[in-house]
Amino acid sequence: METVEESTCCHDKYQVKHKMDDANVDCITDHPGFEGVCLNPWVLEVAYVGFKKHGYVDTDDPLPERYRYTAFRQFARWNYGYLGKRRRVPTPSCVAKKIRAAYTDPNNTYKGFKWPPL
Repeated sequence: METVEESTCCHDKYQVKHKMDDANVDCITDHPGFEGVCLNPWVLEVAYVGFKKHGYVDTDDPLPERYRYTAFRQFARWNYGYLGKRRRVPTPSCVAKKIRAAYTDPNNTYKGFKWPPL
């Protein structure tokens, strides 16, 4: 991954590891809920409407970018619950790779993880 924050393993995140142990999987992307929560386009579409309603998103973004954004948010909410405004958690690299593979950018340029401004 591009940054140190993006180079984390799902095994290193307590909440994620707990979810993996419950499902008896070696990687969070193998969890039976991962695809439905983070990659299903219909689920992402509905979740995006909620983010849009609260003013969290730019509605002019191309569809794959919207899906990527929403997939990362869905993963965070699925594993950590509601984090609150300006509170972020780096996503494990295996998750970022799966999301980016499912909703690719034609120029292969991605924003990556960014800490919120202070």
